[in-house]
Amino acid sequence: MVLVCLAACGESRYGAYLVVQGEIEFDEIELYFGAPIDSSGTGSGNQFATPTFGQQSGLVFDRKFDASDRVTMMPTTQTTFYLPSDDKNQQLGMYVVAVALSGGQPVGIAEFFDFKVPSDVVHEYHLDLTAWNPMMMERWGERPGCVAWQKQRDGHDPIVAVVRNDDRDCDAMARDVDCSDLCSAGAAGCNVDQTLCDSTGFCALGCNRSGACTPALCLPDATCIDPNCKALTSIDQRLACGREKTPIHLELLLHRDAAIGKALCTRTLMFRPTLDMPGRPCKDPIIESIDPAFKTMFAPVIAQSQIDPLSCELHLTGNVATIADLDEYHALVSIAPANLGPRITFVFGLSWSGSDQCQFEGYDTNYVGSMMFDCL
Repeated sequence: MVLVCLAACGESRYGAYLVVQGEIEFDEIELYFGAPIDSSGTGSGNQFATPTFGQQSGLVFDRKFDASDRVTMMPTTQTTFYLPSDDKNQQLGMYVVAVALSGGQPVGIAEFFDFKVPSDVVHEYHLDLTAWNPMMMERWGERPGCVAWQKQRDGHDPIVAVVRNDDRDCDAMARDVDCSDLCSAGAAGCNVDQTLCDSTGFCALGCNRSGACTPALCLPDATCIDPNCKALTSIDQRLACGREKTPIHLELLLHRDAAIGKALCTRTLMFRPTLDMPGRPCKDPIIESIDPAFKTMFAPVIAQSQIDPLSCELHLTGNVATIADLDEYHALVSIAPANLGPRITFVFGLSWSGSDQCQFEGYDTNYVGSMMFDCL
């Protein structure tokens, strides 16, 4: 799917224009294109789940996602997108939602039914923004995310959602390995013991049925055995607890430059998390759980190094330019297995090195013991 944000259009081109507009200022738009899954009603084909409102039934669409569906811009109250008439765009579906964001937070929403990208004419769709109301709207999940909106509609179900057909709760667990595909992570009433398995000798997020576990994501032991973690009742809380109560982890120690206000000497760090698994690449790394302050302040992005496939690259993309003396932030990261099997994880911490001089790459790495949590 090709999606181009236009500042101006000098000539008409076949396809579709989306005009997102309103009295709400925004600096980012997320587009959710959806193809129908089933008819409206209360059957299982129309069910989905969100962290706040839990299991619901309504008109459900399967999200058709491309990375270009999220676009940033200068603050504005109107923007236009052009979708050319190609094979991919003609398969987008019949429904589109636009979520407007400002500073990373949703501020408005708009929708259009019976949407299509024609091949022989030009269609222009106007999506008029409504102010974001968390009592009626929910946006959750990643890889990619989902959206639901409850309101009275003429001729349509009052509850409409764009989810993924094989992941109705958008918790990044496909239906064939999810114990309950209508039990979104963090939702009240979910049976966490069904999705955290420790009865077979390892700790994992997977599917525990009758004492047998099919792991999908290997986790730090503390997630399952620490009494404080076991007492928690949501998956997100248990992951965060295991992340914070894992003393053996990789420590990334940042240098600061005393000459320029103790600013960070670097915002890009490269490290090998798999020293205890020689030859294991940092393949498809994903931040599974992160200290909220770490995410807000430094907005870390992790990827496999293009220079050394065994290494991960961490990019600190946030606005904060320094780190306090005693602060330490933690994240739980998973990497893809070498072959088939569950993803393995490691915990890393970010803190000050004690040096206010830029040395070497501008950071140090401290490895203590085994880093990786593997189910095998």
